[in-house]
This record gives sequence, C-alpha cells and structure tokens, in this order.
Amino acid sequence: MSVEKDKTNITVDMNSIDKNDGSAMWMFYHTTRSQWIKEKFAKEFPNEKDYRHSLREEAGALGVVATVVSESVKNGKMKERSRPVNSQLAQNPQRRSARSLRPAGET
Repeated sequence: MSVEKDKTNITVDMNSIDKNDGSAMWMFYHTTRSQWIKEKFAKEFPNEKDYRHSLREEAGALGVVATVVSESVKNGKMKERSRPVNSQLAQNPQRRSARSLRPAGET
C-alpha cells in the first residue's frame, strides 16, 4: 500500500480474490489504514504535526478484518480460513463465530 496526497495504491493478489479462505479480506485492512493516513490520524491526534502509524490505527484496521471475516462466516460466504486470518481471529475473542472454522489446509 502506498498513499500520496490524493492517491492511494493498494496492490491486490488476484489469486486471493477467488479463494474462499478470507485472504481477500486483507483489502479492508489496507483501506482502513489509508483512511487513517489521509484524514483520520489528524482528527484523532490533532496535536501531532506529522502522521505516524499508531496503535489505535492498527487495532482499528485489524478489527475491521476480524469483523468482515466474522460476517462472512455467519453468511456462509467463507468456508475455511487462511493462516493469517486464523491468527487475527485468535487475537479477537469477540469474533467467536468465525473462530469455529478450521484454517485452510488443516483437517
């Protein structure tokens, strides 16, 4: 991901789009982070002159991924989880419904 003044570039692995394991959900992480870089950081930290990656930003972006994955599981759109998604859900106990799925490649 790169963010310039009026332009955000997010590189997407097109192979992850077709997978049904949550890999594509990481786009939401990058989208959330770009919002922080462009505008939300200045609102949340008005006394800071320059942008810096904050814990609040990281927690928010990871929380968005966990929420989207959880909703995808509830709706039956996601049948298994990739390892990065599995790791993220393990750190978010409030997303219990999505945690019941096995990671991709595990039996």
